[in-house]
Amino acid sequence: MPKQPTSPRAPRHQPEPDDKFLFTVEQIALWGRTHARLLVIVGVVLLIAVAGGVWYVDSQRRLEAEATTRLSEIQQTVLTGNIPLAIRDLQTYIGTFGGTRPANEARLLLADLLLGQQRPAEAIQALGRAPRDLDEPVGIAAAQVLAAAYEALEQYDDALDTYRTIARNARFQFQQREALMDAGRLAMAIGRPEIAADLYDRLVQTFEPTEAGRGYSEMLREEARVMASAPPVAPDTGEPDPVDVPEAQEQ
Repeated sequence: MPKQPTSPRAPRHQPEPDDKFLFTVEQIALWGRTHARLLVIVGVVLLIAVAGGVWYVDSQRRLEAEATTRLSEIQQTVLTGNIPLAIRDLQTYIGTFGGTRPANEARLLLADLLLGQQRPAEAIQALGRAPRDLDEPVGIAAAQVLAAAYEALEQYDDALDTYRTIARNARFQFQQREALMDAGRLAMAIGRPEIAADLYDRLVQTFEPTEAGRGYSEMLREEARVMASAPPVAPDTGEPDPVDVPEAQEQ
């Protein structure tokens, strides 16, 4: 049976670009009317967040400025020689401005003053984390004060480790040399010349062959090497040395 002719389908009407745009705008407007309350809430939250951020930045800026001014005043107190008052002011300062940028400088100053007052344990506590951040402006100086405090407490291994850490991580060569010199001096003082010889050898290697200071470093190294190779000295017992007494001749 022959197929019945079918009428061709009418092509579907494709909306023009302008129609799509208008349709999208209408949908957005409809969604906005439906969720008007939500939009208001979101807008208020964003406004509060922006205002809070501006307030925080401004308050931090004012706090930093106040901290800098107050630290300058305390430094003037130090210059007058009133160390006990400066220590009290610095302790109060750290409690108030401990989170600001000048705070580590205040910690370093407080620790240095405490160390000068023969209070090394308090000096270590005052430094906080400052000696660990060697990349910070006061990091190396804080580590040097820490090592000196360890020496005062006779914690010599901790002091040596701190000097070595400075020598490894200091940015400037003069800081590395100073740390190696201090470490070598301490090693010699506590009777470890073999360690001192190694430290002084590293110190020598920081100098060029004709650079000033190399000869003195080589002298320290050789002295340490001689001490390291010398036989141990018997401890002094406080008793007099035995005296040879000749045997009595037979009569």
